[in-house]
Amino acid sequence: MSNSENKLIPDWNIPVDPFDGEFKNNPFEAIAPSVNVSSKYAFISTRQFIEDMATLGWNLSSTKSRSRTGLGKHAMRFRHDNYKCPSGDFVEIVALNAHDGSSSFVLQFGIFRLVCSNGLVIGKVLVEPVRIRHVGYTADKVSSAVNTLLSQLEKVHTAIAKLQTTTLTEEQYENFKLAATMIRGLNPATTAIEQFNTARREADKGYTAWAVLNRIQESLVNGFGYVNEKNEIRRARAIKGVKSQLDLNTQLFDAVLQIAA
Repeated sequence: MSNSENKLIPDWNIPVDPFDGEFKNNPFEAIAPSVNVSSKYAFISTRQFIEDMATLGWNLSSTKSRSRTGLGKHAMRFRHDNYKCPSGDFVEIVALNAHDGSSSFVLQFGIFRLVCSNGLVIGKVLVEPVRIRHVGYTADKVSSAVNTLLSQLEKVHTAIAKLQTTTLTEEQYENFKLAATMIRGLNPATTAIEQFNTARREADKGYTAWAVLNRIQESLVNGFGYVNEKNEIRRARAIKGVKSQLDLNTQLFDAVLQIAA
């Protein structure tokens, strides 16, 4: 894999071995669920899941965890050499797990853009995430979940191609900026939207739905500075939470897909 293909999404990481023991309260090393969950709650080993994904050809590319106990929400992104977009960007499978009952086990599509190390998440409207219930884990369930996602891969390629070739009208552009502001939890009346809509690279310039989505998503996830109605300089912080970051990505994709339709 080339150096460009080894790029990481900001705020995500991948140790050489995610089970190397260097990380305190590492959810990837957990061997049992929290004592606070129901007796009916079956433990799903993240280590075993990663190994089962590797057997299917999906290799771990990056991880994210904000868990203080080693049992909370944690996310993983996987890549397969045979699944890429026509642009060369990676189609990824994004998985979310928890050992304390705070999240179901969820798999959904993601896109990793090589040009900027930006990790998008495909919206729920286009492809419904696949859930593996905490009631008994088997490798067959993983294989079935992956195959369910892959059966809808053509829809992802078609949607991205449409976004890349659809130039937003001024009204659509304004509607998406407004939707993005509200999704991020900002007040449109006090936030200068253009301040988080600056292209950071040539590929994200212009007004195709794809370019607008990528430059706004990157700023909203990573944080940005802005001037409020009192002419005071403020900064919207980066979104660090595992679930919050995935939800923001999903909602932005759904919003631009609906507006560009």
